[in-house]
Amino acid sequence: MGSARRAKRCRTCPNLWAFDPAGQREWLQSAYEELVAFVTGAAERGQGAFMGFA
Repeated sequence: MGSARRAKRCRTCPNLWAFDPAGQREWLQSAYEELVAFVTGAAERGQGAFMGFA
């Protein structure tokens, strides 16, 4: 069983993938690709990047 399904069954997360699992995956993949491009570009220019997660 996938972790998202297990979390839903155990009620440990707020149902993040309940409505559109494929759409959420696409959004996450797109955001990841943008992040990789940003960090790669900064590294190629010899720059650093600071990020905060909440």
